[in-house]
Amino acid sequence: MRKSQALSYLLVLSLLTLSAQIHAQSDDCNAIKDSDKQNYCKATTSDKPAFCAKISNNDTRNLCLAKTHNQARYCQGISTAKIKERCLQSIR
Repeated sequence: MRKSQALSYLLVLSLLTLSAQIHAQSDDCNAIKDSDKQNYCKATTSDKPAFCAKISNNDTRNLCLAKTHNQARYCQGISTAKIKERCLQSIR
């Protein structure tokens, strides 16, 4: 009986810690004023590619999609050589 209570307590504590970390991450991203950078931050910290679609800069959007989907094919759509190389390095 005590073992199950201890496990329940540990599970609840773990969930609270996890939710606090997720909330802190989103607050950090919300503090960014530039909307493209903010959406890039939200997408890469939450692994939700839906935020990438809100990015207006095409190169940054493709970099964001490549990182969240972990697929190099998105890097091919990047026109700036420096960003394209950064993209390819982050996937490998």
